[in-house]
Amino acid sequence: MNKKVNVCLAGVLFSCVGGVSTSCDGPAEQVQSVVLEIGKNEVRGVDLGLSVKWDTCNVGTLFATETGRCFSALPVVISVIDNLHDGKGKIPTLGEFEELRQRCVWNWTMRKGVPGMQITGTTGKSIFLPATGWVLGNKPQGSGTGMYWTSTPVSDTADGYEAPCFNESGFIRSTVVGQEALDLGISVPVRLVFP
Repeated sequence: MNKKVNVCLAGVLFSCVGGVSTSCDGPAEQVQSVVLEIGKNEVRGVDLGLSVKWDTCNVGTLFATETGRCFSALPVVISVIDNLHDGKGKIPTLGEFEELRQRCVWNWTMRKGVPGMQITGTTGKSIFLPATGWVLGNKPQGSGTGMYWTSTPVSDTADGYEAPCFNESGFIRSTVVGQEALDLGISVPVRLVFP
């Protein structure tokens, strides 16, 4: 049985599965006419031998090589995603991304023509993080660079969030995506983790 959560993010209809996008009415704070669907059969956590299991693909797609949805209204998204999967699926913290970086082997590769990192854990299992960049306004940016949201705020005032980045050279850094970038319309993909 699928769990449905209605959310309107900046007037855009988001669907976690199937890639549907259209407009909706009302301010971003209102919960209405938008469906995020994640069924129990779509929980795909991979045990890499870490404190959490990592999903096989980004939110908004069923394929590891696709970017999926890019989100800008992160506090709203965190609230919604944390309530999916009976509270089990969540946006990773910066610490969980650091654990992934430090305890797994990262190999740059092309998968179905998409650049990204094949990340292999101590269990021998792996995930692929596509390096498909981010979206600024309506335009894709940073192809060849992976950037992912974490739920770790930059400060207590939550004026921005940490977003780890990597490219062909490896893990670059954790980038701070602040309110100024959010005001410009930057949107970043999300990869869920599970207990």
